[in-house]
Amino acid sequence: MKTENVIFYKGKAQNLVPLDDMKKEFAQCFQVENLNFLIGSGCSSYVTERVEKSIPTMWILAK
Repeated sequence: MKTENVIFYKGKAQNLVPLDDMKKEFAQCFQVENLNFLIGSGCSSYVTERVEKSIPTMWILAK
């Protein structure tokens, strides 16, 4: 079976890693305790005309 690879850049350095290894790395990152909160608060952010119009509870928690 052919192994799929992922190419990503870290600065100017190009890295080539097997897809399965990349999936494992992402899975470990998503196990970090407050990551879901951080992703959620970022998704709830909405700024228009320099005024934050996010969900109020998320804005307070993010602050």
